[in-house]
Formats: sequence, structure tokens, C-alpha cells
Amino acid sequence: MPMTVMVDDFLPTFKHSDDSFSTLYSKINGETPLWGALLEKAFAKRYGNYEHITEGVPSEAIRALTGAPFVSYEHSEMTESTIWDLIEANDPVDDFLVASTE
Repeated sequence: MPMTVMVDDFLPTFKHSDDSFSTLYSKINGETPLWGALLEKAFAKRYGNYEHITEGVPSEAIRALTGAPFVSYEHSEMTESTIWDLIEANDPVDDFLVASTE
């Protein structure tokens, strides 16, 4: 079921020893669009706070954001060649491809 999440443009920041600031999560600089950080903030707000989204399964995040189904594979159970075949088969059809490690 769709849900509306309202966010402002205030983002959590960290002050460095040289008195400069950077965002804590999504990295923003002069060439990085702001939409990624705002989407991340909306996702964190939806799930309670940033702490709740610091770990997890990337495919579940894609599903939460898009509603797209996902398939997961354990790379430890596959050969390098099989993994590469999966990537090559799914890349041309514009599927989301995500990876994670523990």
C-alpha cells in the first residue's frame, strides 16, 4: 500500500577537525545531486530513523522503494562463471543488480 512520507532539506552532518562539515550518510558535494540524500532521508523516516537502515539486504530496499520483485543468490554456492552469467543475463534488461557482504 502506498505511503506518503514528508521530509525537509535538513540532513545529518558531521563536523571535521578542520571545521568543515559533511553529511553522515549519502555523500554530497558540488557534483552530487541532492535527491539521493533526500530519498535516503525519506527511507529512514519511513523505517523509524537512520539507525534502522544502516544494515540490511539491498534487494529488500529496492523492493521497498519500487515494489519490484527480487531474487537472491548466495555467491558462496556458485562459481565465478555462474555469477558472471547471471550478471550478463540481467544487465541488458535493465534489472536492478545489487550486492552486499556481511
